Amino acid sequence: MARLMTGPLLKEIVGKMNTVITKENPNPLKLSIYSGHDFTIGNVLNAMGLYDGNCPVYTAKIFFELMQDKSTMNVQMVYRNSTGTAEPYILDIPDCGQMCPFDRFVELYSNLVDVDWHTECTYQIPWLTEALFSMDGTFHSVIKIILHESSCWRREDDRQLASVGSTTLS
Repeated sequence: MARLMTGPLLKEIVGKMNTVITKENPNPLKLSIYSGHDFTIGNVLNAMGLYDGNCPVYTAKIFFELMQDKSTMNVQMVYRNSTGTAEPYILDIPDCGQMCPFDRFVELYSNLVDVDWHTECTYQIPWLTEALFSMDGTFHSVIKIILHESSCWRREDDRQLASVGSTTLS
């Protein structure tokens, strides 16, 4: 479930970084900020193999930084899990290190970035998924609100991104 909850956010972050690298947009965003809850940060850390067992506090934050080192674009993740004045620290990305080349980062987390909600959720309970995808009106909205946090039965275009800390693109 952490994969389904984290995948859309990570896909958004990787997509924005890729836009900067490929220069698809002549004026890409330099900073994107996403806000979420402690459990959102916990899910991101857990899904990425970075969770240290300490619950994220109310003011916890993760920074995804895209950094250029000569001709290589790298991803660096910085984490702050404190309500005090503690400085954030650089995370050691599993099988990559503190400065992970962008292509390697995408390869490591392709299982999260390539989530196909419709297919994966249809496989779990096909009759319920089909019913929810075909509903219209108020009842559909009420069902979606009830299932919002505990399931993945939402139409692709209605899906809201889970969010976390901030993403820095340089």
